[in-house]
Amino acid sequence: MEMKVLISFMFFLLFSIDLQAQKASQVSWMTFEEMEAAFSKQPKKVLIDFWAEWCGYCKRMDKYVFTNPQVRAILDESYYAVRMDAETKDTIYFGGKMFVNRSVNDKKAAYHELAVLLGKNGEGQFSLPTIAIYDEQFQLVNKYHEYLHAKKMLRAIDEHLR
Repeated sequence: MEMKVLISFMFFLLFSIDLQAQKASQVSWMTFEEMEAAFSKQPKKVLIDFWAEWCGYCKRMDKYVFTNPQVRAILDESYYAVRMDAETKDTIYFGGKMFVNRSVNDKKAAYHELAVLLGKNGEGQFSLPTIAIYDEQFQLVNKYHEYLHAKKMLRAIDEHLR
């Protein structure tokens, strides 16, 4: 019995350490409200990652791209990084306006109106994953409606530093 308790405790301890290491190795994500407050004091470039729980490519970017030390370093130093669940039911206040998910009761395409407004493509469609990059005046610089591997993400965020 004591051995089972000891093994369970060790498993729990190792799992906790792994979770802490994962959190420490991720980008310092902000909400829109946090970004807006920081941006008003000190303008910086902004990267917005639109994701959803069911999005396999989004999860892959979390695991392999946003944990990349070079990607993390550039985003944490030179950008405000915002991460938004495109299907959130939360009300978001941004730019003096209130945004909600009006599609919350729909069976599909239940995207939040702020995600659609800022993340839609040239044809007015929204898809995941989407990365939007804005300059220091919050003017759109580029949008990516695809999976970005670490090298492509580095090119995307690095080219806008010049």
